[in-house]
Amino acid sequence: MSCNDDTNVETKSELTSEFQKKLNDFNDTYQSKIGYHPHSNNKCSQCWGSWGDFFVVAGADIAGAGAGAKAVSTIAAALNLGTGGTAGTTLVVGAAIVTGVGASVAANNSLDNKNSTIYKESIANLNIKYPEKFDYLKNIGKFHNDRVYVLLANNIKDYYCYDNNKTNSDLETLLSSQEWNNIIFDLNNSISDYNISKDIYDLTENLNEKSLISTNSKLVLNSFFNIYNQSENSHNIEDIINFYIDAVASEQSLTLSDKESLISSFSVASESPYFWINN
Repeated sequence: MSCNDDTNVETKSELTSEFQKKLNDFNDTYQSKIGYHPHSNNKCSQCWGSWGDFFVVAGADIAGAGAGAKAVSTIAAALNLGTGGTAGTTLVVGAAIVTGVGASVAANNSLDNKNSTIYKESIANLNIKYPEKFDYLKNIGKFHNDRVYVLLANNIKDYYCYDNNKTNSDLETLLSSQEWNNIIFDLNNSISDYNISKDIYDLTENLNEKSLISTNSKLVLNSFFNIYNQSENSHNIEDIINFYIDAVASEQSLTLSDKESLISSFSVASESPYFWINN
């Protein structure tokens, strides 16, 4: 799949209770820091407060990106596509962008009170730290925002398309396969249900039931959303994502595809809100 040196790459195991406790302890401890500046004991003067509708959209693309990255491990072998080195990482990144963007635009179009029909580009450039072996995932969030802008600004109706100027033969093969179309069909149905419920935990459960994310990934995402969707400023988002990336990257009970799926989601989580806040 990638240059990662994990030995038991796809050996399935249950998420350890110790790891789940680690995540829960962080969430509990971090509660007191929500809304505060890291170098001050005072609440920030420009906190966002409630995420409102834009979190509905951000939640869809965060989970959608993870589903795309996970899909590569499921269907690449069936298509005889290379899953090692640069070829494998290109598939993961490309798939995560396509599904994250598609889920994002689909969720946005479902809102009754969309903020804008004139869109502008928006990149956050937070100080997010990626372990070296997962460095190839660091720009997914930025590519995601760029692609969402292109689709919306140009009124492109095919949400789950990719920029043909940035693809290669293996990625084209993946994205044109029936196996991939099946993934998109299931993801789109999950997003449609989410657009009605607006419940992020229903979405992760739905994606897991359709095997678009693993049970372990669902548990980690649920823990992540428990604290992430309380964020009131950029410092909160930065702290939370940096903790979860580091925790996931070093956790032995997660497979490589789970780690790629989750870190792809976190990369989108570091950028997507800033597009929707500004649009």
